[in-house]
Amino acid sequence: MEAGQPWTDAERAEAITCLREAARRRADPAREQTVYNLSNILHGGSDADDVEARELLLELTESPSYGRAWYVHRDLGGMARARHEGHGR
Repeated sequence: MEAGQPWTDAERAEAITCLREAARRRADPAREQTVYNLSNILHGGSDADDVEARELLLELTESPSYGRAWYVHRDLGGMARARHEGHGR
């Protein structure tokens, strides 16, 4: 993938698979960053992807380091607005 180019379906699927695998490693000090990145890739996909993305962000709100991160709350707010306006799940 070149910078600035949209991902192909295969590239997106591969990224999701790799990030899900990495997120299962609870001892990884970068796990929260991985979970955040996974939520961003999932959002805007299928209904199930959007539900998973929201659940991952909600998990991060319980985190000492990501719980107060403005961008986590921005993303949750955007998802809630999209659901309210009928554009999301």
